[in-house]
Amino acid sequence: MKSLQYLAHLCVLASFTHQSLAGACYPTTSTSVGGAAFSVLEDGTISIGSEGDSKTCQVTFSGSSNVNVVSDDLYQADPSKTDCGLTASDTTLDHLTLPTFLTTSSSSIFRYKNSGDTFQYPSNWYRLDNSKTQFCVNGTSPCTTDIGYNTPDDEVASYLLSIQNSGSTYTAVFDNRQGSEWQEIEGGTGSQGEIYFNYAVTTPETPYRINYLNISNTDVIYFEPGSYYINKMYLADRVTIEVAMTEEDGSAAGDGSGVVKLYLYDGTSIIGNGACINVAGCEPGNPDERDDIQYPERLYISVYTGDFTINDQAQVAAGIYVDDGTLEIKANSGTYFVGEALASDIQVGNNSGVEYAYQNTGMFTELYIDSAAESVTPNDGIYSLASPAVNPSSNIGDLSYIPYQTDDTTDVSSTDSLTMDTTSDYYGTGITGHLMAFPLTSSGTSSTASWDANDQMTTDLREERLWSTDASGNLVKFANLDDAAFGTLSDLATETIINYTITPNYADGNYLGDRDSGSWIGAPYTTQPVILGDLVIFHTDDGFVYAINSSSGELQWGFMPRPLVSYLDDYSSFYTQHYMEGQIATIGDDIVVGSAKGGALHYALKLSSSGGLSSVLWVEESGGDNPHRPITFTNNDKQYALYVTNSTDIVVQELTSGASQKVYDVSSKTSQITSMPLAYQYYSSDGSSNKQNIEVSFGDNEGNVYSALVVNNGSLKNSPSWSKVGNVGTSSTVAKSVLWLQSATLAGDDYLVAQTTERMKVFRLPAAENSWQSDWISMVGESGYWNDSGASYTKETDHSNNYEHIQLLEDDVTITDQVEIAASVIFLPLQRDTEESCDAYYYLYDLDTGLFPSNVLHNDATVDGSNVNIGTGKAYTPTVVVIGDTITLQGHSSENTTTDLGIDNAFTFTTGNQGWSGWRELLDE
Repeated sequence: MKSLQYLAHLCVLASFTHQSLAGACYPTTSTSVGGAAFSVLEDGTISIGSEGDSKTCQVTFSGSSNVNVVSDDLYQADPSKTDCGLTASDTTLDHLTLPTFLTTSSSSIFRYKNSGDTFQYPSNWYRLDNSKTQFCVNGTSPCTTDIGYNTPDDEVASYLLSIQNSGSTYTAVFDNRQGSEWQEIEGGTGSQGEIYFNYAVTTPETPYRINYLNISNTDVIYFEPGSYYINKMYLADRVTIEVAMTEEDGSAAGDGSGVVKLYLYDGTSIIGNGACINVAGCEPGNPDERDDIQYPERLYISVYTGDFTINDQAQVAAGIYVDDGTLEIKANSGTYFVGEALASDIQVGNNSGVEYAYQNTGMFTELYIDSAAESVTPNDGIYSLASPAVNPSSNIGDLSYIPYQTDDTTDVSSTDSLTMDTTSDYYGTGITGHLMAFPLTSSGTSSTASWDANDQMTTDLREERLWSTDASGNLVKFANLDDAAFGTLSDLATETIINYTITPNYADGNYLGDRDSGSWIGAPYTTQPVILGDLVIFHTDDGFVYAINSSSGELQWGFMPRPLVSYLDDYSSFYTQHYMEGQIATIGDDIVVGSAKGGALHYALKLSSSGGLSSVLWVEESGGDNPHRPITFTNNDKQYALYVTNSTDIVVQELTSGASQKVYDVSSKTSQITSMPLAYQYYSSDGSSNKQNIEVSFGDNEGNVYSALVVNNGSLKNSPSWSKVGNVGTSSTVAKSVLWLQSATLAGDDYLVAQTTERMKVFRLPAAENSWQSDWISMVGESGYWNDSGASYTKETDHSNNYEHIQLLEDDVTITDQVEIAASVIFLPLQRDTEESCDAYYYLYDLDTGLFPSNVLHNDATVDGSNVNIGTGKAYTPTVVVIGDTITLQGHSSENTTTDLGIDNAFTFTTGNQGWSGWRELLDE
């Protein structure tokens, strides 16, 4: 049987789909934030009609009467117009996090004219020659080879674009493999001309980048699903936009997402009179023609700056987001909008024959959830959202590093010192961030911190030791950053942003937002700190990854990825957007790898021999919402990081500057990877040498777990073969997102634990066998086990004795973090939310049977059949540490059961069942 060495350990909070906002964990009633045709950002207004308009409400709303706006800001132009039947939710939405806008330096121009057989490219006018085989200047010569004519589908990628002719219709087919970047595309051919944007899947992705897209004169544009970055777009004169969902063979078109994402930088973009924008059955200029069923979820329009205007009699089915401007709909009779829109302000006309219909597009789903959560009273005092960091081999008196934060902005009163000893000292201080060091004791840690990294910060240190990169990726002090890094600024100067980033209390605290004036660093949020040599490394919500001296807490360096710098001008909310949401990994003694932006950004840093910041190996932005800790490993003397992007891509990136990468696309297996990846390595004998093997597993949104060898017999694979471990269901499969995986070895058998927020299932790989099988399960409302072959499931019916029957999870339970496995015991972190209390627990299970273990001590007392309450709020993965000769698990939760800080839950063991087992933590890289 292979000897396992586990390479990754992750503590990350996920969206709790099972948990409801009720009970003692959420003591106030959350405002219900529902979908709406119209929603606005903070301080936004919704106006129907113009100022002074005395007409009654003429427009029709359907689908939902809800609008997400503060009541006083509804009907802003005419407060007396309350007869539209709308209900204000008294809640506004947060900003969407838009990707960095991708510009183009291309000078290529394509202007499409006449009946479609004539075009300008880039400066010459071409016309179809008499033989009708190619396009030539004035129809004679010279001829262009850049643009094809009636090109077969398998040859389209050989041209910048191809003109396809069918009867009297000419279609200009663009292809992103050769022609993704354009200075200008202009159409105006009339009913005989069409434009089609083919969107091929490439690695890396090749989105379209167009400086100016100008379409008029009843042209039809087809977009395949994918991303389109358009600096300025003008659509007029009854233009039609259609989303091409399928290829001719019936397969999914474009990138497979089913959504066309138009990213428009210039807010002057206009949809013209009588246009049909993704409206099924629409006839340009005929407002009475459209199908009953519409598909606004197929088109997302996002505007970065300025206003967005929809003109008269346009019909639009889309999700629309205007980040910094007004959505204006000049609504004369015949105007129709279906979908949902979010903007700084919304202004619509008040005329009869106008209809606004709400239909969910999925564009703002996360914002509805986030806004609902924000209405819950913030946590009082100081609390933690991640596990501590501690050296795996320590002695009494060594330090454990715990991330803490506050977010109570009521009755804000600044404190002179934030080195408090108890949670009660932190009421009403606003948003603060802390990384505190506590000396280890036999029962956890001292309740008094030796120091707080926040208190060790000074302006001088931050000016000298905070870094980012220039446009070429070279390290530059944050104080010396170039203006371009900050993007397009409206009111603030670059110097001002630099000053309040380095010194948050700059200018008498005018730019603090909701931060406390005594807080130098942002809240650590869900990032677990890591230890590397003499450094403790952690993220905070102020946009930095910090490295501090592990003995004194003094700042050694801080680094902000350049893509985050442009967000800093939004000082009032930057610290609440969690741009550094992610986890950190290390390899060797000089490389730090991390995820940020909720899994949409990854970075790798090289350190000097003294622990200073030496260089930035790479910073990568991509689509992604899985903020897991990257897996690091060495293969053939090269170091790599493995992480998830774009929902279904597993990236293996070499840890060198200008690194190459492999991308494993698992979309044939799943539509979304939802768990952290789990990796372990083992060695196989090949004659006189041992060959390295690394196997990676992941869980998905359908409740499935897959695994594959990424390194096989010493070689990194180009195309791993993914096999299904199993599903987290019992007698049938269930579509529950698998959020965490963990594994261990016991008596020659391998075990893999898969968790959702409401169930934990254990799979077993018996020695000398090659197939995983179901073993046992504990979930909300049920528990059970499988026979030795894993083929037959038996549901437990008696739960009177945990030593004889596998315990189930109660209805008020939510799993909150990854299990830890030690001494053949599973520690399951969860939260119990009742009307009376909000408690953090570890539920305990024997690894191979699921029964309650008999070998666990809690603070030196025997754990006798009852699960252990370790604090209040959420429970986190316990930290394994060997103190002297004693193997200890340190329990951690949002807050302790007392008001003391530090750790007051220590678990030890009398012996392992069948010996010690599964000590994956001690073998981490």
